[in-house]
Amino acid sequence: MAVNAAQSGEAPTSRLAGRWVPWLVLGLWVVLAVVMVPLSGKLSSVTTDSAAVTLPAGAESTKVAVLEDSLPGGEDNTFVFVYHRAGGMTDADRATVERHYDTLAKRYPPKVVAPAGEGDEGPPTRPSTDGKAMMFTLDVSTTYGAPEAIVGPLRDAAKDRPAGLELDVTGPAAIDGDMESVFDGIDLQVLLITVIVVALLLIITYRSPVLWFIPLVAVGAAALTAMATVYLLVKGFGIVVNDQNSALLTILVFGVGTDYALLLIARYRETLHHHENVRVAMVHALRSAAPAIVASAATVVAGLLCLLFADLNSTSGLGPIGAAGVLCALVAMLTLFPAMLVVLGRRVFWPAIPRFGTAVAEKPGLWGRLGTAFMGPTAALCSCATRQGRGRRIAVSCPDGEPCGAMPEGRRPLSCAAPPGPVSAQRCPPRQ
Repeated sequence: MAVNAAQSGEAPTSRLAGRWVPWLVLGLWVVLAVVMVPLSGKLSSVTTDSAAVTLPAGAESTKVAVLEDSLPGGEDNTFVFVYHRAGGMTDADRATVERHYDTLAKRYPPKVVAPAGEGDEGPPTRPSTDGKAMMFTLDVSTTYGAPEAIVGPLRDAAKDRPAGLELDVTGPAAIDGDMESVFDGIDLQVLLITVIVVALLLIITYRSPVLWFIPLVAVGAAALTAMATVYLLVKGFGIVVNDQNSALLTILVFGVGTDYALLLIARYRETLHHHENVRVAMVHALRSAAPAIVASAATVVAGLLCLLFADLNSTSGLGPIGAAGVLCALVAMLTLFPAMLVVLGRRVFWPAIPRFGTAVAEKPGLWGRLGTAFMGPTAALCSCATRQGRGRRIAVSCPDGEPCGAMPEGRRPLSCAAPPGPVSAQRCPPRQ
């Protein structure tokens, strides 16, 4: 297939194709990174999972949570130790439970002594009615640390027990500690998993040892910028960010950023066959792909901003958080990413480097083959391109001989080449 290639040594057709433009863009992003990277690390300091903050302000549960925080007390974390043996507790088991309670009560004594008569609630250890379980409750002052810092040592202290005696450490404080442990470092885990998945997809798509790394760097820069932007939004407008929203931000930026990169690279690869100057080729690629990318980003941002009307603060906060992520990905993939591609030149596509002036091989894919199969001789309609016009009418027939109807002469199918006349019957040429 012939390629309509621009002449060798063509001059840039736009100021955007100037030699200094990609380097200027890279320099601006370096300056932006110096400002934004420190701010992105502060996002975790403003995330919260407090019910009083994430729930709607007017909800009764929110009011209760606020009152609970303001009431005196609450200086203790409550842990519940539940021991169980399927065949029934033995004397050694009961002695172990008593020993564990005494050891832990001495290790974590109460910081405030209860008034006389208020702390007498019966024996600390309580057996079940069927004799298969025992339990005790341990109140640990918050001065000893947060629940996630205490629950581990408590479980370790109760490991010394007879074989077959099972133990579960639960209660409000243990649940809070386990939840914090689950979400601890989730941002880093999500980031690493996302990077690995995206990298594998890019490697499979481009089959290049270099090209997959370029969009990954650009999307990573967009993710850091988005995190810094969200931190500024929290400080400036007080939006609510929890751990889940923070993790979703990373996934969203990498997802949309990779999508935009795929669109732009496809157009850029095509224009490199037509233009020898890589900067000119990138300008044409941007003119072709940028409108679709911007329109896609605009629809996603508009949809995310609809979440602002949600009653749940954590959900309404997800709207501007996601919108900021999409916009940062859009800016990065239309500025930083093209600049990196232009600076690296054609060699970034190695080993399948698009050569200037060479034919572009068109290999029908799965969808092309399916379309060809459906457009076979069994098609009932004659699909031909038409011209707008006025005049006499012609009758058109499909390959099987059935007439498709009449139309003005000016709108006759181009492939039928009907001669002018009052009325003429023409047949479309049979499909090859």
